[in-house]
Amino acid sequence: MDKASFADPLISFWSRFGHYAESTSWSIRMLTSWEATLPAVALGRVRLEQVVVNSYLMHEKTETALTPYLLHMHIDNYRHAKEAIQDPDLKKFLDEKSVQASRRGDVAARKRLNPKFDDSEKALTQSRWTKLDLLSMARKRDALTKGLQNISRQPLVASYNAFYRDFSGLVHTLGSGISPQFLGVLRTGEKDAVLMPQPVWSRYLMMTLAHWDIVNIFEILSVMQCDCENELKPLHEQWLAHRDAYFAERDKAAK
Repeated sequence: MDKASFADPLISFWSRFGHYAESTSWSIRMLTSWEATLPAVALGRVRLEQVVVNSYLMHEKTETALTPYLLHMHIDNYRHAKEAIQDPDLKKFLDEKSVQASRRGDVAARKRLNPKFDDSEKALTQSRWTKLDLLSMARKRDALTKGLQNISRQPLVASYNAFYRDFSGLVHTLGSGISPQFLGVLRTGEKDAVLMPQPVWSRYLMMTLAHWDIVNIFEILSVMQCDCENELKPLHEQWLAHRDAYFAERDKAAK
């Protein structure tokens, strides 16, 4: 893509999401190749959140999702700067003028969202760009894409229920992260053994990551007016076949 293309706000915006997606997936694969399954799976939750938020922003009404998402960049900047400058250990490293400039950006963004906004300091409290949690966002996204006749019709709620919840323990240091279901004692020789994630999880992560990448790449390119259905549809069909074979093999081994 040439430099001039990034002058288009739409291309610039979604290209940044594309870079975010590509670098995260690349990092997960690199970690997995080095058998660093624990941080790879934890980063997998980040990747799923990217996919859900990206897709929701694309399919929801602009004034409901994308507009507040963008405006809250300014709101978040001021909130973070304000909290930091109130810390006596950090204050000496911060510029009061920059904090006030962030405040003006915050007020302008809030007034764009609500023309009746009271710009007193008391009114500048913490807020979020959406009231939806990630699961609610995935459900709304799936409802918005249900009638489409392309890769976007693939649901994301199942990924949340099967992956995001299961691996919360790794991110939040819960007991499930050190349980035998995740960490196993594997023999490396006649007498030697090592404590490491069960090998099934890295395979499961790679299979699931491929699905997210196909859906996410398809949607990012589509919203940038790049038709990639013919290229990605056969790839997605191959993924479906591998997924079915994976679970059939797992079920057979469990008997």
